[in-house]
Amino acid sequence: MKRAITVASAALCLTGCATATAERQLAWQPCAGADDPVGYECAEVEVPVDWDAPHGAKLPLRIARLPSTDPAQRIGSVVFNPGGPGASGIEDLKASADNVTELRTRFDVVTWEPRGSWPTWSQAQEEACVMTGPEFTFPRNQAEFDAKAAENAAQADRCRELAPELYDNMDSASHARDLDAIREALGEEKLNYFGQSYGGVIGVSYARLFPQQVRTMFLDSIVNHTASDERADELRALERTDLFNRFVAWCGETESCTMRGEDVRAVWRDLLAEAERAPIPVAGTELAYSAFDLENAMQPFLGVSRYAELDQAIAAARNGDATVFTMPSQGRKPWHPSAMLATQCADGFTYRTYEDFEAAAERARRLTPDFPHALPGLQTTCLGWEVTNPRGPLNGENLPPILGAAGANELLTTREVASHVPGSTVIEFPGVYHGLYMAAGNRCVIDHANRYFTDTTLPPEGTVCEA
Repeated sequence: MKRAITVASAALCLTGCATATAERQLAWQPCAGADDPVGYECAEVEVPVDWDAPHGAKLPLRIARLPSTDPAQRIGSVVFNPGGPGASGIEDLKASADNVTELRTRFDVVTWEPRGSWPTWSQAQEEACVMTGPEFTFPRNQAEFDAKAAENAAQADRCRELAPELYDNMDSASHARDLDAIREALGEEKLNYFGQSYGGVIGVSYARLFPQQVRTMFLDSIVNHTASDERADELRALERTDLFNRFVAWCGETESCTMRGEDVRAVWRDLLAEAERAPIPVAGTELAYSAFDLENAMQPFLGVSRYAELDQAIAAARNGDATVFTMPSQGRKPWHPSAMLATQCADGFTYRTYEDFEAAAERARRLTPDFPHALPGLQTTCLGWEVTNPRGPLNGENLPPILGAAGANELLTTREVASHVPGSTVIEFPGVYHGLYMAAGNRCVIDHANRYFTDTTLPPEGTVCEA
Protein backbone atom coordinates (compact mmCIF):
# COMPACT_ATOMS: atom_id res chain seq x y z
CA MET A 1 0.00 0.00 0.00
CA LYS A 2 0.95 3.65 -0.25
CA ARG A 3 4.01 4.79 1.67
CA ALA A 4 3.51 6.92 4.76
CA ILE A 5 3.52 10.69 4.40
CA THR A 6 6.80 12.18 5.53
CA VAL A 7 7.25 15.40 7.42
CA ALA A 8 9.20 16.82 4.51
CA SER A 9 6.46 16.15 1.96
CA ALA A 10 3.86 17.67 4.26
CA ALA A 11 5.97 20.78 4.76
CA LEU A 12 6.11 21.34 1.02
CA CYS A 13 2.34 21.68 0.94
CA LEU A 14 1.94 24.61 3.31
CA THR A 15 1.02 26.99 0.48
CA GLY A 16 -0.97 25.73 -2.44
CA CYS A 17 0.27 22.35 -3.71
CA ALA A 18 -2.99 22.05 -5.63
CA THR A 19 -2.33 25.02 -7.89
CA ALA A 20 -0.72 23.15 -10.74
CA THR A 21 -3.55 20.65 -11.22
CA ALA A 22 -6.82 22.35 -10.27
CA GLU A 23 -8.88 24.04 -12.94
CA ARG A 24 -9.34 27.70 -12.11
CA GLN A 25 -12.38 28.21 -14.39
CA LEU A 26 -15.23 25.93 -13.39
CA ALA A 27 -17.92 25.13 -15.95
CA TRP A 28 -20.96 25.26 -13.69
CA GLN A 29 -24.05 23.58 -15.13
CA PRO A 30 -27.41 22.55 -13.65
CA CYS A 31 -26.87 19.21 -11.90
CA ALA A 32 -28.14 16.37 -14.07
CA GLY A 33 -31.43 15.11 -12.74
CA ALA A 34 -31.46 17.62 -9.88
CA ASP A 35 -35.12 18.23 -9.11
CA ASP A 36 -34.85 21.35 -7.00
CA PRO A 37 -36.07 24.94 -7.20
CA VAL A 38 -32.87 26.54 -5.87
CA GLY A 39 -30.51 26.33 -8.83
CA TYR A 40 -28.24 23.48 -7.70
CA GLU A 41 -25.17 23.54 -9.97
CA CYS A 42 -22.42 21.00 -10.66
CA ALA A 43 -18.90 21.05 -12.11
CA GLU A 44 -15.72 18.98 -12.03
CA VAL A 45 -12.26 19.52 -10.58
CA GLU A 46 -9.44 17.31 -11.82
CA VAL A 47 -6.87 16.13 -9.27
CA PRO A 48 -4.00 13.62 -9.27
CA VAL A 49 -4.91 10.15 -8.05
CA ASP A 50 -1.60 10.22 -6.17
CA TRP A 51 -0.64 13.67 -4.91
CA ASP A 52 2.97 12.50 -4.61
CA ALA A 53 2.91 11.92 -8.38
CA PRO A 54 1.09 15.06 -9.60
CA HIS A 55 1.81 14.39 -13.28
CA GLY A 56 0.43 10.85 -13.16
CA ALA A 57 -3.12 9.55 -13.45
CA LYS A 58 -5.90 12.05 -12.87
CA LEU A 59 -9.24 11.79 -11.11
CA PRO A 60 -12.30 13.98 -11.82
CA LEU A 61 -14.10 15.09 -8.66
CA ARG A 62 -17.73 16.10 -9.03
CA ILE A 63 -18.54 19.21 -7.04
CA ALA A 64 -21.81 21.07 -6.53
CA ARG A 65 -22.94 24.40 -5.15
CA LEU A 66 -25.96 26.27 -4.00
CA PRO A 67 -25.05 29.75 -5.29
CA SER A 68 -25.29 32.87 -3.17
CA THR A 69 -28.73 34.43 -3.35
CA ASP A 70 -27.31 37.96 -2.92
CA PRO A 71 -24.26 38.29 -5.19
CA ALA A 72 -23.75 41.91 -4.19
CA GLN A 73 -23.19 40.82 -0.56
CA ARG A 74 -21.31 37.61 -1.38
CA ILE A 75 -18.13 37.01 0.66
CA GLY A 76 -16.99 33.74 -0.92
CA SER A 77 -17.65 30.01 -0.58
CA VAL A 78 -18.20 27.63 2.33
CA VAL A 79 -17.14 24.06 1.48
CA PHE A 80 -19.04 21.25 3.25
CA ASN A 81 -18.13 17.60 3.83
CA PRO A 82 -20.73 15.36 5.56
CA GLY A 83 -18.34 12.65 6.74
CA GLY A 84 -18.74 8.92 6.27
CA PRO A 85 -15.92 8.59 5.40
CA GLY A 86 -16.85 8.50 1.74
CA ALA A 87 -20.30 10.06 1.86
CA SER A 88 -21.25 12.31 -1.04
CA GLY A 89 -21.95 15.84 0.12
CA ILE A 90 -24.04 16.46 -2.98
CA GLU A 91 -27.08 14.53 -1.81
CA ASP A 92 -26.64 15.70 1.78
CA LEU A 93 -26.51 19.36 0.82
CA LYS A 94 -29.50 19.03 -1.49
CA ALA A 95 -31.54 17.41 1.30
CA SER A 96 -30.54 20.16 3.77
CA ALA A 97 -30.86 23.17 1.44
CA ASP A 98 -33.35 24.90 3.74
CA ASN A 99 -30.82 24.91 6.58
CA VAL A 100 -28.34 27.01 4.56
CA THR A 101 -30.86 29.61 3.38
CA GLU A 102 -29.40 32.43 5.50
CA LEU A 103 -25.81 31.33 4.86
CA ARG A 104 -26.42 31.61 1.12
CA THR A 105 -27.06 35.34 1.36
CA ARG A 106 -23.31 35.78 1.88
CA PHE A 107 -21.76 32.58 0.50
CA ASP A 108 -21.94 29.96 -2.19
CA VAL A 109 -22.35 26.67 -0.32
CA VAL A 110 -20.16 24.07 -2.04
CA THR A 111 -19.66 20.34 -1.58
CA TRP A 112 -18.17 17.39 -3.46
CA GLU A 113 -18.16 13.65 -4.02
CA PRO A 114 -14.86 12.65 -2.38
CA ARG A 115 -12.45 10.30 -4.10
CA GLY A 116 -13.78 6.78 -3.72
CA SER A 117 -17.14 8.03 -2.44
CA TRP A 118 -20.05 5.63 -2.57
CA PRO A 119 -21.62 7.06 -5.76
CA THR A 120 -18.31 6.96 -7.66
CA TRP A 121 -17.37 3.29 -7.27
CA SER A 122 -18.15 0.97 -10.16
CA GLN A 123 -20.99 -1.50 -9.68
CA ALA A 124 -18.41 -4.22 -9.06
CA GLN A 125 -16.77 -2.10 -6.38
CA GLU A 126 -20.11 -1.36 -4.76
CA GLU A 127 -21.09 -5.01 -4.57
CA ALA A 128 -17.69 -6.22 -3.40
CA CYS A 129 -16.77 -3.47 -0.99
CA VAL A 130 -19.57 -1.05 -0.11
CA MET A 131 -22.11 -3.70 0.86
CA THR A 132 -19.65 -6.05 2.54
CA GLY A 133 -16.74 -5.72 4.91
CA PRO A 134 -15.04 -7.10 8.00
CA GLU A 135 -16.99 -7.57 11.20
CA PHE A 136 -15.90 -6.02 14.46
CA THR A 137 -14.32 -8.55 16.77
CA PHE A 138 -12.49 -8.94 20.07
CA PRO A 139 -9.38 -11.13 19.71
CA ARG A 140 -8.58 -13.08 22.89
CA ASN A 141 -4.97 -13.90 22.09
CA GLN A 142 -2.13 -13.33 19.62
CA ALA A 143 -3.37 -16.06 17.27
CA GLU A 144 -6.86 -14.54 17.00
CA PHE A 145 -5.34 -11.09 16.52
CA ASP A 146 -3.13 -12.34 13.68
CA ALA A 147 -6.01 -14.21 12.08
CA LYS A 148 -8.19 -11.10 12.12
CA ALA A 149 -5.41 -9.00 10.59
CA ALA A 150 -4.98 -11.58 7.81
CA GLU A 151 -8.74 -11.69 7.17
CA ASN A 152 -8.92 -7.90 6.94
CA ALA A 153 -5.94 -7.77 4.59
CA ALA A 154 -7.52 -10.36 2.30
CA GLN A 155 -10.76 -8.36 2.07
CA ALA A 156 -8.82 -5.16 1.44
CA ASP A 157 -6.79 -6.82 -1.32
CA ARG A 158 -9.96 -7.96 -3.10
CA CYS A 159 -11.27 -4.39 -3.11
CA ARG A 160 -7.88 -2.93 -3.99
CA GLU A 161 -7.68 -5.03 -7.17
CA LEU A 162 -10.62 -3.07 -8.63
CA ALA A 163 -8.83 0.31 -8.42
CA PRO A 164 -5.35 -0.21 -6.95
CA GLU A 165 -3.85 3.28 -7.33
CA LEU A 166 -6.98 4.97 -6.00
CA TYR A 167 -7.31 2.50 -3.13
CA ASP A 168 -3.74 3.26 -2.06
CA ASN A 169 -4.45 7.02 -1.97
CA MET A 170 -7.60 7.25 0.10
CA ASP A 171 -6.29 8.65 3.39
CA SER A 172 -7.65 11.97 4.65
CA ALA A 173 -4.44 13.77 3.75
CA SER A 174 -5.24 12.97 0.11
CA HIS A 175 -8.81 14.19 0.66
CA ALA A 176 -7.38 17.37 2.21
CA ARG A 177 -5.22 18.00 -0.85
CA ASP A 178 -8.34 17.49 -3.00
CA LEU A 179 -10.07 20.06 -0.79
CA ASP A 180 -7.30 22.55 -1.44
CA ALA A 181 -7.63 21.90 -5.17
CA ILE A 182 -11.32 22.75 -4.85
CA ARG A 183 -10.44 25.94 -2.99
CA GLU A 184 -8.07 26.90 -5.79
CA ALA A 185 -10.66 26.06 -8.44
CA LEU A 186 -13.22 28.25 -6.69
CA GLY A 187 -10.75 31.12 -6.82
CA GLU A 188 -10.76 31.49 -3.03
CA GLU A 189 -7.64 32.83 -1.34
CA LYS A 190 -8.69 31.25 1.97
CA LEU A 191 -10.84 28.26 2.83
CA ASN A 192 -14.12 28.38 4.77
CA TYR A 193 -14.65 24.76 5.76
CA PHE A 194 -17.63 22.99 7.31
CA GLY A 195 -16.80 19.43 8.37
CA GLN A 196 -19.39 17.11 9.90
CA SER A 197 -18.65 13.74 11.52
CA TYR A 198 -15.65 12.14 9.75
CA GLY A 199 -15.37 15.40 7.82
CA GLY A 200 -13.59 16.58 10.96
CA VAL A 201 -10.68 14.25 10.14
CA ILE A 202 -10.41 15.84 6.70
CA GLY A 203 -10.55 19.27 8.35
CA VAL A 204 -7.77 18.44 10.80
CA SER A 205 -5.69 16.92 7.99
CA TYR A 206 -6.18 20.10 5.97
CA ALA A 207 -5.20 22.26 8.94
CA ARG A 208 -1.97 20.29 9.29
CA LEU A 209 -1.06 20.65 5.62
CA PHE A 210 -2.39 24.12 4.81
CA PRO A 211 -2.67 26.18 8.01
CA GLN A 212 -2.07 29.46 6.17
CA GLN A 213 -5.03 28.79 3.88
CA VAL A 214 -7.71 28.54 6.60
CA ARG A 215 -10.08 31.48 7.12
CA THR A 216 -12.78 29.67 9.12
CA MET A 217 -13.35 26.04 10.11
CA PHE A 218 -16.61 24.80 11.65
CA LEU A 219 -16.51 21.22 12.98
CA ASP A 220 -19.84 19.61 13.85
CA SER A 221 -20.09 16.31 15.81
CA ILE A 222 -16.68 15.12 14.69
CA VAL A 223 -14.33 12.16 14.89
CA ASN A 224 -11.08 12.85 16.77
CA HIS A 225 -7.87 12.57 14.75
CA THR A 226 -5.70 14.46 17.24
CA ALA A 227 -5.64 12.13 20.27
CA SER A 228 -3.53 9.12 21.18
CA ASP A 229 -5.25 5.77 21.75
CA GLU A 230 -5.09 6.39 25.49
CA ARG A 231 -6.67 9.85 25.35
CA ALA A 232 -9.25 8.86 22.74
CA ASP A 233 -10.32 5.88 24.85
CA GLU A 234 -10.65 8.08 27.93
CA LEU A 235 -12.92 10.56 26.12
CA ARG A 236 -15.07 7.87 24.49
CA ALA A 237 -15.41 6.10 27.83
CA LEU A 238 -16.71 9.26 29.51
CA GLU A 239 -19.13 9.95 26.65
CA ARG A 240 -20.53 6.43 26.54
CA THR A 241 -20.85 6.18 30.29
CA ASP A 242 -22.85 9.40 30.25
CA LEU A 243 -25.16 8.03 27.53
CA PHE A 244 -25.76 4.80 29.44
CA ASN A 245 -26.40 6.74 32.65
CA ARG A 246 -29.13 8.65 30.81
CA PHE A 247 -30.81 5.39 29.81
CA VAL A 248 -30.54 4.05 33.37
CA ALA A 249 -32.17 7.24 34.69
CA TRP A 250 -34.95 7.03 32.08
CA CYS A 251 -35.70 3.45 33.06
CA GLY A 252 -35.97 4.42 36.72
CA GLU A 253 -38.47 7.16 35.88
CA THR A 254 -40.57 5.39 33.22
CA GLU A 255 -43.40 3.06 34.19
CA SER A 256 -43.24 1.13 30.92
CA CYS A 257 -39.56 0.17 31.38
CA THR A 258 -39.44 -3.58 32.02
CA MET A 259 -36.49 -3.13 34.39
CA ARG A 260 -38.06 -0.41 36.52
CA GLY A 261 -37.32 -1.13 40.16
CA GLU A 262 -34.27 -3.23 39.29
CA ASP A 263 -30.62 -2.27 39.25
CA VAL A 264 -30.43 -1.66 35.49
CA ARG A 265 -26.65 -1.57 35.44
CA ALA A 266 -26.47 -4.90 37.28
CA VAL A 267 -29.01 -6.41 34.86
CA TRP A 268 -26.90 -5.30 31.89
CA ARG A 269 -23.64 -6.58 33.35
CA ASP A 270 -25.26 -9.92 34.22
CA LEU A 271 -26.49 -10.16 30.63
CA LEU A 272 -22.99 -9.51 29.34
CA ALA A 273 -21.57 -12.17 31.65
CA GLU A 274 -24.18 -14.65 30.43
CA ALA A 275 -23.41 -13.86 26.79
CA GLU A 276 -19.71 -14.22 27.52
CA ARG A 277 -20.31 -17.75 28.80
CA ALA A 278 -22.68 -18.70 25.98
CA PRO A 279 -23.57 -16.31 23.12
CA ILE A 280 -27.28 -15.51 22.93
CA PRO A 281 -28.96 -16.81 19.75
CA VAL A 282 -30.86 -14.71 17.22
CA ALA A 283 -34.16 -16.50 16.57
CA GLY A 284 -34.48 -18.04 13.12
CA THR A 285 -30.81 -17.56 12.20
CA GLU A 286 -27.45 -19.13 12.84
CA LEU A 287 -26.24 -15.97 14.59
CA ALA A 288 -25.50 -15.78 18.30
CA TYR A 289 -24.44 -12.60 20.09
CA SER A 290 -21.50 -12.55 22.47
CA ALA A 291 -20.99 -9.85 25.10
CA PHE A 292 -18.87 -7.95 22.60
CA ASP A 293 -21.64 -8.16 19.99
CA LEU A 294 -24.26 -6.89 22.44
CA GLU A 295 -22.10 -3.94 23.49
CA ASN A 296 -21.62 -2.87 19.90
CA ALA A 297 -25.20 -3.50 18.83
CA MET A 298 -26.71 -1.46 21.66
CA GLN A 299 -24.92 1.78 20.73
CA PRO A 300 -27.50 2.94 18.13
CA PHE A 301 -30.22 2.58 20.81
CA LEU A 302 -28.64 5.11 23.18
CA GLY A 303 -30.53 8.08 21.74
CA VAL A 304 -33.56 9.15 23.79
CA SER A 305 -36.02 8.21 21.05
CA ARG A 306 -34.86 4.56 21.16
CA TYR A 307 -34.78 3.91 24.90
CA ALA A 308 -37.96 1.83 24.74
CA GLU A 309 -36.44 -0.33 21.99
CA LEU A 310 -33.29 -0.84 24.04
CA ASP A 311 -35.40 -1.87 27.01
CA GLN A 312 -37.20 -4.42 24.84
CA ALA A 313 -33.90 -5.65 23.37
CA ILE A 314 -32.47 -6.29 26.83
CA ALA A 315 -35.69 -7.95 28.01
CA ALA A 316 -35.74 -10.31 25.03
CA ALA A 317 -32.04 -11.11 25.40
CA ARG A 318 -32.58 -11.97 29.07
CA ASN A 319 -35.09 -14.52 27.79
CA GLY A 320 -32.60 -15.99 25.35
CA ASP A 321 -33.30 -14.09 22.11
CA ALA A 322 -30.97 -11.35 20.80
CA THR A 323 -33.11 -10.58 17.73
CA VAL A 324 -33.97 -6.96 18.65
CA PHE A 325 -30.26 -6.14 18.92
CA THR A 326 -29.79 -7.07 15.25
CA MET A 327 -32.18 -4.41 13.92
CA PRO A 328 -29.65 -1.57 13.43
CA SER A 329 -27.33 -3.93 11.50
CA GLN A 330 -30.15 -5.53 9.47
CA GLY A 331 -29.72 -8.99 10.87
CA ARG A 332 -25.92 -9.08 10.80
CA LYS A 333 -23.34 -8.60 13.46
CA PRO A 334 -21.86 -5.07 13.38
CA TRP A 335 -19.51 -4.67 10.43
CA HIS A 336 -17.74 -1.98 8.44
CA PRO A 337 -17.82 -1.52 4.62
CA SER A 338 -14.39 -2.09 3.09
CA ALA A 339 -14.69 1.04 0.92
CA MET A 340 -14.88 3.22 4.06
CA LEU A 341 -11.90 1.44 5.56
CA ALA A 342 -9.65 2.55 2.72
CA THR A 343 -9.80 5.98 4.35
CA GLN A 344 -10.36 5.21 8.02
CA CYS A 345 -7.65 2.59 8.39
CA ALA A 346 -5.06 4.63 6.49
CA ASP A 347 -5.85 7.43 8.97
CA GLY A 348 -4.55 5.32 11.84
CA PHE A 349 -7.66 3.98 13.59
CA THR A 350 -6.02 0.63 14.26
CA TYR A 351 -3.63 -1.29 16.54
CA ARG A 352 -0.12 -2.12 15.37
CA THR A 353 0.38 -5.07 17.72
CA TYR A 354 -1.57 -7.41 19.97
CA GLU A 355 0.13 -5.74 22.94
CA ASP A 356 -1.39 -2.40 21.87
CA PHE A 357 -4.80 -4.04 21.62
CA GLU A 358 -4.50 -5.72 25.02
CA ALA A 359 -3.51 -2.38 26.58
CA ALA A 360 -6.69 -0.87 25.11
CA ALA A 361 -8.73 -3.78 26.46
CA GLU A 362 -7.31 -3.23 29.92
CA ARG A 363 -8.19 0.48 29.71
CA ALA A 364 -11.74 -0.43 28.70
CA ARG A 365 -12.17 -2.79 31.66
CA ARG A 366 -11.03 0.01 33.95
CA LEU A 367 -12.78 3.00 32.32
CA THR A 368 -16.03 1.44 31.05
CA PRO A 369 -17.01 -1.66 32.99
CA ASP A 370 -20.43 -1.48 31.32
CA PHE A 371 -18.71 -1.79 27.91
CA PRO A 372 -15.48 -3.72 28.54
CA HIS A 373 -15.16 -4.96 24.95
CA ALA A 374 -16.76 -2.36 22.65
CA LEU A 375 -14.17 0.43 22.61
CA PRO A 376 -11.09 -1.68 21.75
CA GLY A 377 -13.19 -3.65 19.28
CA LEU A 378 -13.98 -0.51 17.29
CA GLN A 379 -10.54 -0.53 15.67
CA THR A 380 -10.30 -4.25 14.89
CA THR A 381 -11.70 -3.81 11.38
CA CYS A 382 -8.44 -1.97 10.58
CA LEU A 383 -6.00 -4.59 11.86
CA GLY A 384 -3.37 -5.32 9.22
CA TRP A 385 -3.62 -1.96 7.40
CA GLU A 386 -0.77 0.40 6.68
CA VAL A 387 -1.16 3.85 8.25
CA THR A 388 -0.30 6.70 5.86
CA ASN A 389 -1.96 9.64 7.67
CA PRO A 390 -1.27 9.00 11.37
CA ARG A 391 -3.23 10.56 14.22
CA GLY A 392 -1.49 13.10 16.37
CA PRO A 393 -1.63 16.56 17.93
CA LEU A 394 -2.59 19.52 15.78
CA ASN A 395 -0.29 22.54 15.90
CA GLY A 396 -2.81 25.34 16.19
CA GLU A 397 -0.40 28.25 16.53
CA ASN A 398 -0.71 29.18 12.84
CA LEU A 399 -4.46 28.61 12.66
CA PRO A 400 -7.34 31.00 13.32
CA PRO A 401 -9.75 30.01 16.10
CA ILE A 402 -12.17 27.28 15.01
CA LEU A 403 -15.79 26.72 16.00
CA GLY A 404 -17.13 23.35 17.10
CA ALA A 405 -20.58 22.06 17.98
CA ALA A 406 -21.63 18.73 19.47
CA GLY A 407 -24.26 16.93 21.47
CA ALA A 408 -23.52 15.09 24.69
CA ASN A 409 -22.52 11.98 22.73
CA GLU A 410 -19.58 13.77 21.06
CA LEU A 411 -18.97 16.89 23.14
CA LEU A 412 -15.74 15.86 24.87
CA THR A 413 -14.27 14.56 21.62
CA THR A 414 -15.09 17.76 19.73
CA ARG A 415 -13.75 19.91 22.56
CA GLU A 416 -10.51 17.94 22.53
CA VAL A 417 -9.92 18.71 18.86
CA ALA A 418 -10.79 22.40 19.28
CA SER A 419 -8.46 22.68 22.28
CA HIS A 420 -5.46 22.38 19.97
CA VAL A 421 -6.27 25.77 18.42
CA PRO A 422 -6.01 28.77 20.79
CA GLY A 423 -9.18 30.84 21.14
CA SER A 424 -11.50 28.17 19.75
CA THR A 425 -15.03 27.58 21.07
CA VAL A 426 -17.41 24.60 21.08
CA ILE A 427 -21.20 25.00 21.24
CA GLU A 428 -22.85 22.45 23.53
CA PHE A 429 -26.14 20.72 22.71
CA PRO A 430 -27.34 19.01 25.90
CA GLY A 431 -29.19 16.24 24.07
CA VAL A 432 -27.96 13.34 21.96
CA TYR A 433 -27.65 14.04 18.24
CA HIS A 434 -25.16 13.62 15.39
CA GLY A 435 -24.94 16.61 13.04
CA LEU A 436 -26.52 19.69 14.62
CA TYR A 437 -26.44 22.10 11.67
CA MET A 438 -27.31 20.00 8.63
CA ALA A 439 -29.06 16.97 10.13
CA ALA A 440 -30.86 18.47 13.13
CA GLY A 441 -31.32 21.96 11.68
CA ASN A 442 -30.79 23.47 15.14
CA ARG A 443 -31.46 27.18 14.61
CA CYS A 444 -29.23 28.27 17.48
CA VAL A 445 -26.23 26.35 16.10
CA ILE A 446 -26.98 27.56 12.58
CA ASP A 447 -27.08 31.20 13.65
CA HIS A 448 -23.78 30.98 15.54
CA ALA A 449 -22.05 29.13 12.69
CA ASN A 450 -23.34 31.57 10.08
CA ARG A 451 -22.09 34.55 12.11
CA TYR A 452 -18.70 32.87 12.45
CA PHE A 453 -18.43 32.22 8.72
CA THR A 454 -19.55 35.77 7.93
CA ASP A 455 -17.36 37.86 10.22
CA THR A 456 -15.28 35.24 12.14
CA THR A 457 -17.12 36.09 15.39
CA LEU A 458 -17.18 33.17 17.84
CA PRO A 459 -19.92 32.69 20.44
CA PRO A 460 -18.86 33.01 24.09
CA GLU A 461 -17.22 30.05 25.76
CA GLY A 462 -19.90 27.91 27.43
CA THR A 463 -22.61 28.66 24.82
CA VAL A 464 -25.43 26.08 25.00
CA CYS A 465 -27.97 25.54 22.23
CA GLU A 466 -31.10 23.80 23.48
CA ALA A 467 -33.27 21.53 21.34
